Amino acid sequence: MSHTTEIQRLLVRHQAGDRKAIDELIRFAESRLRVRASQMLRNDRLKRWEQTDDLLQEAMLKLQRALEKVRPDSPERFFGLAALQVRRTLFDLARKHFGPRGGGKHHHTDGKPADAEGGSFESQATQANGPKDWTKFYEAVEALPEKDRQVLDLTWTNGLTHAAAAEVLGVDERTIRRRWLSIRSRFKESLLTPE
Repeated sequence: MSHTTEIQRLLVRHQAGDRKAIDELIRFAESRLRVRASQMLRNDRLKRWEQTDDLLQEAMLKLQRALEKVRPDSPERFFGLAALQVRRTLFDLARKHFGPRGGGKHHHTDGKPADAEGGSFESQATQANGPKDWTKFYEAVEALPEKDRQVLDLTWTNGLTHAAAAEVLGVDERTIRRRWLSIRSRFKESLLTPE
């Protein structure tokens, strides 16, 4: 069964008021996002303070609360809702640890001298799987045109292949590739380093 078919079946049950459908939607999202969450944190400065399970648990709690309030009517909207919760969680964690009062902003365990900002983690901010700054990333994603944000949500955040993303959006795979190249060019300032 394809992702689109499976999610649509669960969304129909959710629309009909089946509370167990929320649990199944959460399990589906968690299985998709676990690998991506691990990749996002692998080389990120947040890893010093948070683990993959922390990120995932918080994002899934947010997704559960969102699903109790809204009933997405398509797989595209469900994946978008799941991706939004991950972005919000990363934003909140980055602000908590690296905001003006965050312990991570002024913490030194790397043996390097402090910079003018009082922290040396900033110099380690280039990651293979994530942005330099989750707060700037969150803002940049929210500013994307909706069609580009959908592609980013499906491929980068939810970890779907271009073919699977094309199926969810009902477009040709070449369209997904073209939009992905557009996203990469918008994020050329290294906000996002795609795999």
